[in-house]
Amino acid sequence: MRKIYLILLIFQFSALSNGQNTFHKYIQQNDVLGLLYRCQKTSDEGFISVGNISDINSFASDFLIIKSDSDGNASWGKTASLTDNEQFTDVVETFEGEFVTVGSVFSTITFTSQVVVAKYNNSGQKLWSKIFSRPGSSVSANRIQKDNSGNVYVLGIAEVEGASSDYLIMQLDPNGNITQQKTIGTSLSDYPLSFFRNNQGDFFIGGWANSGTGENVHIVKVNSTFDVQWDTYIGGNELYFNYDMKETSSGNIVIAGRYYDQVNSYDVFLSELNKDTGEVLWAKSYTSMNGLPCYAYGLTIESGNIGITGKVEDGAIANTLLFQTDEEGNITWAEKISSTNETNAYGYGICNDSDGGYVVCGPREDGVNSAAQLIKISASGEVACNKTDFALSVLDLTPQVQHLPLNVNNGTVNGQDIALSELPLSGLNDACEPTFVNDFSGNNQFRVFPNPSNGTFLIESLGNLKGHVEVKVYSSQGKSVFSRSFDEILGSQVDIKGIEPGIYIIRLTGSDGAYFSKLIIN
Repeated sequence: MRKIYLILLIFQFSALSNGQNTFHKYIQQNDVLGLLYRCQKTSDEGFISVGNISDINSFASDFLIIKSDSDGNASWGKTASLTDNEQFTDVVETFEGEFVTVGSVFSTITFTSQVVVAKYNNSGQKLWSKIFSRPGSSVSANRIQKDNSGNVYVLGIAEVEGASSDYLIMQLDPNGNITQQKTIGTSLSDYPLSFFRNNQGDFFIGGWANSGTGENVHIVKVNSTFDVQWDTYIGGNELYFNYDMKETSSGNIVIAGRYYDQVNSYDVFLSELNKDTGEVLWAKSYTSMNGLPCYAYGLTIESGNIGITGKVEDGAIANTLLFQTDEEGNITWAEKISSTNETNAYGYGICNDSDGGYVVCGPREDGVNSAAQLIKISASGEVACNKTDFALSVLDLTPQVQHLPLNVNNGTVNGQDIALSELPLSGLNDACEPTFVNDFSGNNQFRVFPNPSNGTFLIESLGNLKGHVEVKVYSSQGKSVFSRSFDEILGSQVDIKGIEPGIYIIRLTGSDGAYFSKLIIN
């Protein structure tokens, strides 16, 4: 795909302090869509995040990996590519300062996919990269886990005869060599979405067994040699879906996803399953009080608290949903976080930070200038900017549970070394201001005077900015403090007296684009 470097902003502002350090960062490129699937806290108190970047013109996508410090500033970042459409979907830190990430590459020529696993050190140097394939069919990967010996475990999907698919689970040694692999599946098409390994060496696989009757949840427990211990299938007239799972303090498993009664809107779905039997201990749906559809894509559990992230759909706009419960699913607090310019931005992955709060990653879109976001939230739900308290009602569910016959077979995936073409990324920007379309380095379209100002100032056009123009003024935290349309911008006066002194951003949007300038109020 065509490579495009990040736009660097001249004006950046510190995140608000809410008793704990918070931040709201994003990466931005022209003509791309971005997504960070998963983030993990690292041993140096920073974060590692992975995803992909797609060119909106060619639709080709590249692997994306970013290492950031505890304040959300990028230590290093890079894209990596092979041939066609690539994405990293999960990452773990195996030893201190060593990260293994997993993903897939899909070819639009052969219409087959392959698994890609790569290992990096703390400086961003690639230690090795492998590709895993099976002749004549597709394999792909979604999630990864680790053990204390540096081995990693990859959960993916493998095609089987009859155009269906099974769960694929592989064990790789610290050098990326396959030491164990199996496929596990029903007579249906099985698609994996979540994965967890506990300290006893048991694995929990969460997925979707497509019976053709709608959405459902399929959880399978296997031991260290990948032998099936139990499975739980949640389905029926109501629809359930699972995107992520984690372990509670008692060793049980909590799954998160979405629920639909086929009457009202989608709701968040949480459920706890007994680790030994797969019995559903409790199940709940979380409904927006204003009826907006809600999903849960990621969850994390620490110190008796469950942090959940996902999205809230409000018409064509998706906002970031974040809420916390105790280990019984009772809500502690809930927030909705919006992007500054009323564009799509939501949470996909979530991890704990060292302050007892959370870091959320996901996509952030803004037309042809799209981004992936990284947000740090305090333990009480405070964020750097654009937060709204969000009311959720909770309903106890009684899902229908059954068990499905499973087939377990030896896998036939082979691995080999492969070279990844890499390009560096420049960093993460502060998102507590508008998403900037034009580089600040040369605004020659308008000026404001006097500047500094007491709140009353004139706008003078210096270039081709003429005719109908929309003027917006934002605080350094991204809050809109003024908005007005002018039929003719030349010599227009703006009065925003009464606002607090500080640095503000003026955005002018005309027929030929958007332009920005800094304004100081004293």
